Amino acid sequence: MLLTTKNVHVFDKEQHKLVGLMCFHAARLYNVALYNARQHFFAEHCLLSYNDNYHKSRENENYALLQTDVGQPAIKKATTDMQSFFAKLASDKHKQKSGLPRYKPKEGMTTLEINGTRIRLRDGFALIGFSKGFKQEYKPTCKT
Repeated sequence: MLLTTKNVHVFDKEQHKLVGLMCFHAARLYNVALYNARQHFFAEHCLLSYNDNYHKSRENENYALLQTDVGQPAIKKATTDMQSFFAKLASDKHKQKSGLPRYKPKEGMTTLEINGTRIRLRDGFALIGFSKGFKQEYKPTCKT
């Protein structure tokens, strides 16, 4: 029974740059979602739900540069990290100070989650689509 497929692909320079840019914008979107969740925590002392965080974060320019199926997991990861923080607060036996989740580095990247609907297999190659905003901003010439 095959549950997952692992494809190893060697990128040329332009493909590597484009995937790196997508990882960069995913990290920026994670930081935006985490910022929204942290600010809500400081103001309300409760967790910001994924739906509310999504509606706040999708107005950011980094969300427009990523496809929906790529941007939503970054927001989900920030929400999951905050949920872990709240679980640690609730179960902290020794009342140690639990730290809030940290932001990604300013020029850093994060893992890029691409769901199966955004990858097309054609002639033995995996084709990754770009959003309209990404195409307008970076004008990719290669097929990734």
